[in-house]
Amino acid sequence: MAEIQGICDKRFGVVREALAASLDNDDVGASAAVYLDGELVVDIWGAYAAAGRPARPARPSPRRC
Repeated sequence: MAEIQGICDKRFGVVREALAASLDNDDVGASAAVYLDGELVVDIWGAYAAAGRPARPARPSPRRC
């Protein structure tokens, strides 16, 4: 399973698992952030530098959606 970095409240472990599974299958980089009642409860990311070579990416720049 891909290495995921950042913070993740234990109640949202499924978000961490989904991001890791996505990186293991098709994606080469992804991030996710979740706010609950104004509190940041998930801020995670992961990436691969090249196929088969795990990388430790820097924290991505935040984006509002």
